[in-house]
Amino acid sequence: MPHQYRIFHQYRELTNLKKTLKPAECVLQVDFSENFACKANTESQSMHFGAGRGQVSIHSAHATFLNEERKLVTKCFGTLSGDTRHGPSGIWAHLHPVLKEIRQLGIEVLHILSDGPTP
Repeated sequence: MPHQYRIFHQYRELTNLKKTLKPAECVLQVDFSENFACKANTESQSMHFGAGRGQVSIHSAHATFLNEERKLVTKCFGTLSGDTRHGPSGIWAHLHPVLKEIRQLGIEVLHILSDGPTP
C-alpha cells in the first residue's frame, strides 16, 4: 500500500505542477535506461557469444514548458555514453548538455523529477 500511495501522490503532484507552470519554468523528468550491448551489423561467431562486445548507457529526459504562445510543450532528450556507471558524476555528465539547451530556452526555474530513492 505505501508504494501504491507514492505512485498516486507523485502522479497527482506532477500533473498539478504541469498544469500550473509559469513562463520560464520547466519540469524535467530524467531516468537511465538499462545498459545496452552494442552489436555490429556483421559479427564474427565470437562476437555473437558476447566476446568483446561493448556496452553503452542511455540517459533519457523530457522537458515540459510553456512556449511563446503559452502552450504546454514537451521536448525529449537522450544522451549516450560508453561509461555505464549511474552514479552522481555519470548523471551530471548526461545532464550537462541537456541543462545547457534548456537554459537557452530562457528557463529560469527548473523542477527535476527522477526515480531516485524515496523514504
